[in-house]
Amino acid sequence: MTRRSFLLCFSLTLCIYPLFVTSSTLTLPSPCNAGQYFDITSLTCMSCPSPKISSADGYSCQCPKNYTNSGSSCALCSEYQTRCLSCVVNITLGVQKDGYCGCPFNSRLVDGTTNQTCISCKDTEYPSTDRYSCTPCIDPSMRSVNNQLCACPNTTVLLGAHCVSSSDVTKYSQGTSDPYAITYNDVYNSNGGTSSSSISSSFLKDRFTYAASQCENNLDSASCEQLANMCVLNHYDKTTPACTVYNRIYQSISSQVNGEKDWKSALPWLLYSSDPTAQKLSSQYSFGNEIPFTIAQYAPNGTFLGITRLLSQFQECGRGNTPWNSFGTPYTHTCTIDLGQLIFRDDLTYFYDIYVLDNNNTLVPVPVLNLNMRQQGNLVNQGSSSYTYSRRLFIYDNVSGRQVNSATSEPSYIRYTSKIQFKVTTSPELGIIYVPIITISYYDQSTTSIQSAEPSNYNAYTPSPALPQVSYVVSYQLGDKSSAQSGLSGVLGAFLALGAVTGLYRILLWTRRNHSGRRLSALFRWIIYLLNSASTGIFVTVLAFSTAWMAMYKGQKGAILVGLPTSEIEGLLKNLIFAAAGCKIAVIFDLIWRQTETHIFFIDWEKSKGNLMSRGNEPTKSVPVSIWRTLFVANEWNEMQTMRKTSLPLTLLAQVFLLSGVGLIGFAGDVPSSPSMDRSSDPSSWMMSFGVGGSLFVAICYVQRFWSWLFVHRYIGHPLQQFIDVMSISNISAFIFSERCFGYYLHGRSVHAYSDTNMTELNENLKREEDDLTARRGLMPDTDTQVFEVYATEALREQYNHIFLYLLMQDIDARRERHEIVPLYRRNIRDVPDSKAVKAYIALKKFFTSFIDNNQVNHKYTVVEKSNLQKLTGYTPNLSRHNQTFLYEDQDGESYGDVMWWGHENQLMMMNVLVFGAAQSLGAVPIVAALAVWILEQMYNTLRNYWGEKNISQKTLVDRSPTPARYTQSFTMHKGTIALTIILLSTLLVEAADAKYGKVYLIRHGEKPADGGEGLSEAGKKRAQCLRKVFGVTSPYEIGYILAQQYKADGSRKRPYDTVKNLAADLGLEVDVSCDRDDADCVAHQIKKYHKQDNSKHVLVCWEHGRLTDIAQALDVDGKPEYPGERFDLIWTVKDGSIIDERSEGEGDTSSSNLLSSRKFRADDIDEFCALVKSRSIYREEVESVRLAGSPGLCLQTFLIRHLTSREAIATFQKLHFLDKGQLTGSAVRSRVGEGCLCK
Repeated sequence: MTRRSFLLCFSLTLCIYPLFVTSSTLTLPSPCNAGQYFDITSLTCMSCPSPKISSADGYSCQCPKNYTNSGSSCALCSEYQTRCLSCVVNITLGVQKDGYCGCPFNSRLVDGTTNQTCISCKDTEYPSTDRYSCTPCIDPSMRSVNNQLCACPNTTVLLGAHCVSSSDVTKYSQGTSDPYAITYNDVYNSNGGTSSSSISSSFLKDRFTYAASQCENNLDSASCEQLANMCVLNHYDKTTPACTVYNRIYQSISSQVNGEKDWKSALPWLLYSSDPTAQKLSSQYSFGNEIPFTIAQYAPNGTFLGITRLLSQFQECGRGNTPWNSFGTPYTHTCTIDLGQLIFRDDLTYFYDIYVLDNNNTLVPVPVLNLNMRQQGNLVNQGSSSYTYSRRLFIYDNVSGRQVNSATSEPSYIRYTSKIQFKVTTSPELGIIYVPIITISYYDQSTTSIQSAEPSNYNAYTPSPALPQVSYVVSYQLGDKSSAQSGLSGVLGAFLALGAVTGLYRILLWTRRNHSGRRLSALFRWIIYLLNSASTGIFVTVLAFSTAWMAMYKGQKGAILVGLPTSEIEGLLKNLIFAAAGCKIAVIFDLIWRQTETHIFFIDWEKSKGNLMSRGNEPTKSVPVSIWRTLFVANEWNEMQTMRKTSLPLTLLAQVFLLSGVGLIGFAGDVPSSPSMDRSSDPSSWMMSFGVGGSLFVAICYVQRFWSWLFVHRYIGHPLQQFIDVMSISNISAFIFSERCFGYYLHGRSVHAYSDTNMTELNENLKREEDDLTARRGLMPDTDTQVFEVYATEALREQYNHIFLYLLMQDIDARRERHEIVPLYRRNIRDVPDSKAVKAYIALKKFFTSFIDNNQVNHKYTVVEKSNLQKLTGYTPNLSRHNQTFLYEDQDGESYGDVMWWGHENQLMMMNVLVFGAAQSLGAVPIVAALAVWILEQMYNTLRNYWGEKNISQKTLVDRSPTPARYTQSFTMHKGTIALTIILLSTLLVEAADAKYGKVYLIRHGEKPADGGEGLSEAGKKRAQCLRKVFGVTSPYEIGYILAQQYKADGSRKRPYDTVKNLAADLGLEVDVSCDRDDADCVAHQIKKYHKQDNSKHVLVCWEHGRLTDIAQALDVDGKPEYPGERFDLIWTVKDGSIIDERSEGEGDTSSSNLLSSRKFRADDIDEFCALVKSRSIYREEVESVRLAGSPGLCLQTFLIRHLTSREAIATFQKLHFLDKGQLTGSAVRSRVGEGCLCK
């Protein structure tokens, strides 16, 4: 019976059973309990007979573990047998006490159906712990023989994980009393000094001899890497055994790697034999570019771990996205690391070879200046004018300090980087730098000092051995202060070369689109393309160069590394600006000429509504179709010709206001790091003035474009898409030839029967279309695509020319030969008789309607979708190989903007900026330069409108009346809307900048155990309970989001989470533990993300106190606030980049009333108070601080409640007459001091 049949029968039973049985009631059973099964006969839960248990499906019982089936009951297995399997005769040891059969030496178990047997392992293997598999010995030379598992051969000894020849042990131990010794010469003391200590390292003992032998005898790469790592751990001291062997192998190899004389084949490169600092990189850098430092990473055992970008791997504290590798940005970060957290980390010690990724993905080695490098005990890179550069470095070392025969795996010493500095030196060539130099210094520290260090015994001037400060620095210096003209020339030459190549490619596309083999036309078009590429290259180069120079010059602090541009550089740039402006003006004139020669024809799809009534013998006539819809569309098309994506008046007004009104022109002043906002000051450098003005102009334009994309085009309307909608409502399509065999088709064919109708029918049609009751508007069935790029065949264009030109030319110029095409700009179409024009219009309409319907036998087309690559490269099919036209879909519907200003916004913007800069170079102030741009733009628009309207009138054959040229208005309603929305957006941005974060409370986790173990102490647990009242539902803090640092699987770093987890449960929140302890940027990001979603509540952050400084800085707090190491009760309140309040967890919110907040205190009152607590010298600074406090009463009350017992608090308050007797009872003080909820 299937489950479905069973359920059906069961349901019927439930329905009819009450009809026949009245003495009992059947109810649906609840889930069966443990030890029960569901009996499908009685449909009830039944108990399993002991010792059986319920089966997995719950419908029967089965024998438990250690039992076997014996008929209908279960029988207990024999003693110790867990599998109830007998042992076969080849097992001589019988059943063991753990229930398994005993196997002979070096054998593994195999389970049969009723018994167990044994199979021997290979002599190079041993049985695994589960006894069912064989595991290879750790060294291939080991053998499991003579009752010894994985024993080394007789002539070898086991060192670490390898069997090493006894002769090799002797060989590599010669000349030293302890070949495994390592000396820590830089053990840091709390008084700032250093000392030395040596140990016998188990790391070297386990690895050195084997690595040295394998590298020297076999050149094994992993062994050579491991040997090199041991030499690096000894700071390259050639007297140490590891470096001695490495140098011997190095001298025996003559072949080189990549032509580097110091890099020998099969060996890692450790040292330079000459000064490498004169090498230059071939990549060009400008301000803000990332210097792509790359690291090759190796494990201590020599395993290559891969190559990756160097980001923040070296920064153990203060990790995150930092600007340290941004070219031209000096960087200094000093922070504190907790060495106690690093002692046992297995992922700490790695070795790195540093590179810079250069052109063509070339890795250029970066030299390292190790200040701890010693030769024969002497520091070679300190106090000397000549340095020895190395290649490999490490950041931390907790492996070499593990002593031989130590009872624990804990290292005796740990080595850490105290300072690492990247020094970048610029060369005379602009943007070219010398290979960077890394300077690194180390300190050593004993783990005994780390674990015994008490933070309270140290201050800022004598840091704790467990919490040393480390520094990360990136500095820049000038290598040569000569002119940057050669760099500019190189960049411009590259742009010109790129322009020439690009021009050739565009000529290929132009030839395909025009089917033209005329060399003169192609040469002229190539020159225009070259001028365009050259002007664009000059614009980008000069603007980027000027802006970068200005930014680096104004961003300097301290030493001046970048000076004001020289007169030679400024003269060169001015000439380039004038040349680029001239080229761009020529390109714009060419654009006007091409756009005003565009062929466009409007196709009216409207059909006649019937026949007119005839009179007498007059022939029947159809109801005429109105031409006004076509005239209306043509008029809309004409008004769009000079429409741009941005408003030039708004741009110029904003430009003048920001430069002259706000005073941003002051950034071109001659004082570094001090932009003068004086509106009357004149810029001292034209180049930096162009950098400010040009970048500002571009920014204003792109802000407008972004706003249009974000809001206007989405919620108000996109002009190009609106025009397509107008065409669809008017039942008009348009066929455009922007080039001979290339153009656009705009499909406006209506999906309704008629468009020439009244308002009521029009609204009904639109409503039906909105309700999806009509066909879709696209050319192809069930599509919405209405705009297409047309790649026409030569035959199609010839047919168009025959109809449009040949018929008209008969009456224009009878002297021309019959088949010759005369450009229309040389003739006036109005001279053609109306009959000829109408005949041509009707013929073209029939031709295009037949073509679009694909009814032309000789002119077929195919609709194709362009790939992203084709869109990027401007792909043009070679139509000489095809006999059909291609219509490429334009999903965005914006491609036809290329036949008007809209599609050339970048060209027009660059022309505006170049003219603005050229006017400034002649001494014009911003308002005069803006006026020059406006005048030139008006001239362009006048020419474009005049010639464009004439072209539309001639090519469409619909406008036969002499209409005056239309001029574009300065401000239309659409541009006014953009201006208004930009102003509103700017206001919102300013307000958003003023409220970047909401209120954030930073607290430390609860107290830790006295033995330094994991978790909270009893006091810490009590504090966690107390916080449930301090920040709870009824508190004034209004917590809506809680963050705690990420803890590890072993339970470490979990104190912050344990401190706030109960509070979070009370508030119905989850504690966010997604951020690592050292990732302050992650904390800031999460806070900002929360406040974007909900700014009505506040954020609580619970962290280790040593990292609260980094979190505060990530929240834009100035300076380096320090959370006291002896305190667990402080709350930092951060708002708008400042710590606005710092209080104990027991003080409550600042808005609550305080008994002493309104009392005025005399100086002698405070002196008397200070005298009373004189014996408590540890509080002296805190007591003295109330002299400067705005509310000393609150400070005194806080101090007393925090540090004195309840009786002392009452007595002191009353003695100073701060309280009358009985005003504050002992119970009230106790409730504030700690017996209640106060977290003291």
